[in-house]
Amino acid sequence: MGNSPRSTRIHSTLVAALAFFALTTVSGFLSAEEISCTSVRAAAEDGIRRAFGDRGDVVVHAARIPELGDLEGQDLDIRCRLAGSPDARGPVLVSLDFWKGDEKVGRRSVSADVEVLRRVLVTAELLDRHALIEEGDIRFEEADVRILGGEFFTVVEDLVGRRTRRVVPEGRVVLAGDIEEVPVIERGAKILIVARIGGITIRATGKALQDGAAGESIDVRNERSGKRLRGIVVNKNLVEIELAVYPQLGG
Repeated sequence: MGNSPRSTRIHSTLVAALAFFALTTVSGFLSAEEISCTSVRAAAEDGIRRAFGDRGDVVVHAARIPELGDLEGQDLDIRCRLAGSPDARGPVLVSLDFWKGDEKVGRRSVSADVEVLRRVLVTAELLDRHALIEEGDIRFEEADVRILGGEFFTVVEDLVGRRTRRVVPEGRVVLAGDIEEVPVIERGAKILIVARIGGITIRATGKALQDGAAGESIDVRNERSGKRLRGIVVNKNLVEIELAVYPQLGG
């Protein structure tokens, strides 16, 4: 099937985060005793939450702090940037720049395991291929959306009334690739092919070569000419072709 015209509130797994930002834990200069492994860990975790916070509930695990060396004990300002793409799976790397006034005096990198938790829709039971989704077929569960590997759903209405593209096991997060619109035309169906140009309408009988929902593009065959054409599904009986693209329709 082609791309669906239906507008859904599908969420993608994490898009570009803030590239560079000042940490809220730092206000001017830190006192000497605050430049420590503990304060640097807190600053890095705060930076991670700042970058991912609008995506869900952020949980930072096992932030790994490098040796601070001569930075420890100094009155320094800290600025932070996310190193690499937030879309990437695996540990998150944060780069911390240490400043004394207008001079950058050092840099350290902190890596951490990060979860971004959201209430997402999962299957309440195993759904067969082409199963029509009803409200009782899905439920909410909390999941780490960083590891889903696809677009997920958080609104029931975005799934109810659509159908599964493949078998979806019980308890699995429903991803965009798992579902599709219910076709109004099925492959092999007899249809009317119509093309309009100016005030002229040309009609021909044909056969659908693909399933198609309303508004989708599908391939059809003109039964008289045998030509393979592509058009837009109007309803269960009608596919409209651009005559300028396929002048052979009437032949």
